[in-house]
Amino acid sequence: MRLAEFARALTIACLLLAPGGAAPLAGDARSLAGQFLVASREMSDPRFVKTVILIVRHDRAGAFGLVVNRVMAVRPLSQVMRGFGLVPGKAAGEAPVHFGGPVEIERPFFLHSVDYLGPHSYAFAADLALSPDPSVLTRFAEGQAPTRVLVLLGYAGWAPGQLEQELSENSWVVVPADAVLVFDRRNDTKWERAIARHRIDL
Repeated sequence: MRLAEFARALTIACLLLAPGGAAPLAGDARSLAGQFLVASREMSDPRFVKTVILIVRHDRAGAFGLVVNRVMAVRPLSQVMRGFGLVPGKAAGEAPVHFGGPVEIERPFFLHSVDYLGPHSYAFAADLALSPDPSVLTRFAEGQAPTRVLVLLGYAGWAPGQLEQELSENSWVVVPADAVLVFDRRNDTKWERAIARHRIDL
């Protein structure tokens, strides 16, 4: 993803929660929403070397995804909640804060299990949903649904046709995604395990 194209990619996040979204991909192209985009060994962009990106939306407007294997910091859950203006109550444990991508690095997103779908939640896979609302952390801290939450800052975005071009250049491979790998905290091996799902020896 080139820096000059980030401005156009910013509109992807706005489409995320828009009713109906953009039109489906035309022809025989298929949406990659709900799949992993895994950096190939040929990836030359240092920002994405050995990254695993969960594609949340992919349509005629472009693509929107979140890096799920790069942790920026690990903080007490109570501290993270305060950072989002929430009352932590009896929140316990730690909460890794992930680098979601290089676009709008201060914008938070919350990947979570579909046992909870709030008014702004966007369910894009059988077992995964995304919300911009930090209140999911309050529910999580109180032992309610969602039972699994991933905190991310920033996102990865592609303008129309850009992701398809990068795929043709063998920068990425597409493999099946699931909540088990998304929420797994063994981030140091997540890329290896994700790329192993690809049948072709890269």
